[in-house]
Amino acid sequence: MPDTETKQEAFTLTPENYYSDKANVLYLSNSLFKSVYGTPAAPYPCEAAALLGEKERTEALLIGGYVDAAFEGDDAFKKFVEDNESDLKLKSGKGFYQFVKDADRAIARAKRDPVFMSYLAGEHQKVMVGEIAGHPFKIKMDDYQAGVQITDLKYVKSAGEEFNEFLKRRVTFVENYGYDIQGAIYREIVRQNTGLVLPFNIAYITKEDPADFGVVTIPDEMLKDALEFVEMSLTARPMALVRKAPKRCLRRSCKFCRDQQVLSGPYTYEQFEARAKT
Repeated sequence: MPDTETKQEAFTLTPENYYSDKANVLYLSNSLFKSVYGTPAAPYPCEAAALLGEKERTEALLIGGYVDAAFEGDDAFKKFVEDNESDLKLKSGKGFYQFVKDADRAIARAKRDPVFMSYLAGEHQKVMVGEIAGHPFKIKMDDYQAGVQITDLKYVKSAGEEFNEFLKRRVTFVENYGYDIQGAIYREIVRQNTGLVLPFNIAYITKEDPADFGVVTIPDEMLKDALEFVEMSLTARPMALVRKAPKRCLRRSCKFCRDQQVLSGPYTYEQFEARAKT
């Protein structure tokens, strides 16, 4: 049974060092996997950008952490606000940015629902490690109810379907952002640690006014397909090869590749047209 100490060296993974550079070298995570290998709904990411590019701290990541902390407990929430005060508060120091106030409204609405809150009543930010296709993985669960279920909290734009350019059809945010892959990884690592295959749920709150919210259990077949995608991706191109020589995607829309580009001459119009679509 895997535990939180690696066999390579004495390093105990904890919630505090989960995002450290050392942990990110020793372990793959859901987010790193998707940034390198993509998802069926968003294939062909930029390996070079994922491993060599600057890690942007977007408003979406900031407010996602804010919402997570709000459901983790008073102490965790207070610490998050203190640690990120300069990004959450107006430059004048008089109050918070509007996106923070909007999140507060959405959080308060969801917290009034007892069913929603029952899915976030377990152990928060539970860390486990395991292995998939020969690759060490780490997970950090928003809510873990031992022997019962795993729940991840999402603060999303909308729970309505969105058109996916690659699939050429409308999909839910679960498929669009690869949250089924996250569920598959989490469920597999929990299975390795406990011997139990648990349901994986997403508790979502939307940024709409008023907020929509709910809990959705991801189907077993969807999670099995997602795990197969993870295993096949890692087998076809192991992470060791990616780290040794990360490929650039060369898409016009990629910030990293735009920054690194070197012209060898003018584009033909056909090349210019093709690049304009990427």
